[in-house]
Amino acid sequence: MVVALAVAFLFGSVVNASDASTHFWVESESRFIPDGTISKIKGLPTHDFNRRVGVYGYFEVDSSYAQAYAGPTLSLSPHLQVGVAIGIEQAKESLRFGSFVWAETGRFSILVIQEKGGSGYWHRPELTFHAKEYLRVGAMTQTELGVGPRVEIRIPKTEEAKRKEKEIEVATEQCK
Repeated sequence: MVVALAVAFLFGSVVNASDASTHFWVESESRFIPDGTISKIKGLPTHDFNRRVGVYGYFEVDSSYAQAYAGPTLSLSPHLQVGVAIGIEQAKESLRFGSFVWAETGRFSILVIQEKGGSGYWHRPELTFHAKEYLRVGAMTQTELGVGPRVEIRIPKTEEAKRKEKEIEVATEQCK
């Protein structure tokens, strides 16, 4: 968290506002086990200060465990981004480290997330095909779950949101 705040402080005043973007992803995961169900909520907020530098955070919560971490991201090209982070988890040794690599080519993307800390090693590689603007399908593997399909549905922007986005873009260009 401290690293993310430091990066925000260092780069916050030297970037072009038109290059900045913020995104938030949330996921619900349910595991069906003999004793019942374990439901988790996971989230990933990101903010790009410009086309190269940003910050990200990740959190995961269920009825008996929680973790959160944050850190800087670096876009090596428009199609390749990496990130590293540090945070805490509910474990005997509470320090947790996270990292990711994301790459995209054509209509395919790959994301590899890795974590290490007191509760052990965790990974999640995902290979995704961008079928439509709002639909992505593919395969993934995750520690403790194995290999399986992945379906991602993106909520499309409304016409009003597109209009407001265009107004902001025009206003930003006029200020340059």
